[in-house]
Amino acid sequence: MSAHRPDIDGLRALAILPVVLFHVGGTPLVGGYVGVDVFFVISGFLIAGTIDQSLTKGAFALSEFYVQRFRRLWPAMVFMLAVMSAIFAVVLAPVDLKAYGQSVLATVLSASNLYFHFKAGYFDPASELKPLLHTWSLGVEEQFYLLFPILMMWSRSWTLASRLRLLSGLGVLSFAWSTWAGWFRPDWAFYLPMSRWWELSIGACLALAAPHWGWLQRGQRWLAYPGVALLLLCMFGMPAPQGYPGWQAMLPCLGTALVLAAGVSPQPHGWAQRALANGFLQHIGRVSYSMYLWHWPLLVLARYVLFRDLELFELLAYGLVLWLVSWMSWRWIESPPRGMLGAVRWSRPRVVSLVGASAVAAVVWAVSLQLTHGLPQRWDPVAQELARAALDVNPLRARCDRVEPSKVTQGLACEMGQAADPSGTLINPSYALWGDSFGDALAPGLDQLGKDGGKQGVVLTHSGCFPLLGVRQQDPRCEEFAKAAVAYLKSNPEIKDVVWVSRWTSALLGTRFGQFHQGNIFITDDQSLEKSYAENRRVFVRAIERTVAELEGRRITLVAHIPEQQYDVPRALAMKHQFDMRMSVPVTVQEHQARQRELRELLAKASLPKDRVQVVDLGSHLCDQVLCNVQSSAGVLYADDNHLSRTGALTVRQWLRGAIDGV
Repeated sequence: MSAHRPDIDGLRALAILPVVLFHVGGTPLVGGYVGVDVFFVISGFLIAGTIDQSLTKGAFALSEFYVQRFRRLWPAMVFMLAVMSAIFAVVLAPVDLKAYGQSVLATVLSASNLYFHFKAGYFDPASELKPLLHTWSLGVEEQFYLLFPILMMWSRSWTLASRLRLLSGLGVLSFAWSTWAGWFRPDWAFYLPMSRWWELSIGACLALAAPHWGWLQRGQRWLAYPGVALLLLCMFGMPAPQGYPGWQAMLPCLGTALVLAAGVSPQPHGWAQRALANGFLQHIGRVSYSMYLWHWPLLVLARYVLFRDLELFELLAYGLVLWLVSWMSWRWIESPPRGMLGAVRWSRPRVVSLVGASAVAAVVWAVSLQLTHGLPQRWDPVAQELARAALDVNPLRARCDRVEPSKVTQGLACEMGQAADPSGTLINPSYALWGDSFGDALAPGLDQLGKDGGKQGVVLTHSGCFPLLGVRQQDPRCEEFAKAAVAYLKSNPEIKDVVWVSRWTSALLGTRFGQFHQGNIFITDDQSLEKSYAENRRVFVRAIERTVAELEGRRITLVAHIPEQQYDVPRALAMKHQFDMRMSVPVTVQEHQARQRELRELLAKASLPKDRVQVVDLGSHLCDQVLCNVQSSAGVLYADDNHLSRTGALTVRQWLRGAIDGV
């Protein structure tokens, strides 16, 4: 394990290049994300081998292990954080800079995976605009380093078989958890360390067992061929499945393990390992850690400033800058502390000083951004006011949105409109708002309408879930919530008016329109034989008709055609003003109508009872002959690229008055 293995550098290159290309997008590497799994297996293999050798020699010290880890990882990471923090302090909007400060602190505390897990809510910023999102994998590894050395020390007197049973047993438990979470709680599957332990455990078990496997001495080089083939198959042929890393992650992990096992013996290697040892892959493998650190924040910076994905020429420039910065970081920041390239290895006090100073700096930076709400004073007053619209959201959201279906089934809906009696009991609700995030965004307007008219209503919104009965969606809880909402309405016959709001275009077309486009938003029902865009259209019509039939006896106002904007409106308006950017923020009427055309046609053809279902076209009120407006005399109408702000919801309520007045 102590000897340098060129094939491992090649494996690192085979991991980082697909990750970068996958994040950039537009390449055949639809499974490039598995590069992170490759890194996990390699890390488990190298760490376990190093610790085992030290324990065998009686030279292992836990404190020295952590100093070595800090010496290896910390300087390059702190340098990246310092440089990018200086840049982002200029360009990030206050709300985004505040969140960035939190992520810096989480990264320094080796907890960024936990931070991003808890910050993966529906209304949190898009993943494409979180500058330190990639550090989640460093958090997983660093948490592995906390427990694994202690396990190795505790079991050092055990037989090899017993130690392997311990590690593989924990790995099996982790794999079972990961698979279960992938199926039933996808939001738990990705970031949490227990979902990834088994990947590092594969490498660790291999490092302990492989040197004792005699058959590897005879035919190990042949293992590299299926290993490399399996990795390439995953990278080019395995689009990201829902709930990753479930059992599907076993494929790239197995491929990595085969390549690692093939190089355990010093006997001559085959062409697969010689290919991994070529000069280009060796160079990329050496700078892979620095490249991983820099590739994502640089990409986020470009997307944040341009308000779009990069075009071909920009991608080429990005690749050149990334390589140059990665090489410089490796040459002058990453290597010297480790005593490489002729430098003197950093002493323990120097490493500890760096860790302590960076931790203090991160705490000060994060706290200052929290207390100042993202240093809005950096921008002029007009830009500050425009950017503040990102916080102008539904005040009922925390209490009323995404209520557990079981609570709705028990009759615990959230009230709005006229206040309940002093005990908090709903007296006589007459209307309900049922929807997804578009419904949640519209709630302030419906709430105010109820107060103006002396009526009481209930909120039944679950962001991320289309309000359609009998439809399976990406989140398995959506179907359950729809059933609970309909059951609640049936059990409360006094509710005569239902305001039905959703991002209907995404349900129908299977895509999301906005600053970052998204596809493969598939819905199915009991009649579906496939998942496809064509099937979405069939399921949508069936679901609309089915849901209306279940709400028999009620007046339904289907709110549709809310203009979906191209940009994050508050940020775009603020940055346009602050930096004098030449850009038109509102989406054009032509783009809006093209997005809504098929929805209009299908709603017109659907078998809906005209006497109790009316469609309200909010776009006809928000758009003029050229643009779909994002501002009014009241303020900014959107809180992001798609959702109305509280100001916007209050503005459009005038066109929804009939929805709760029964006219």
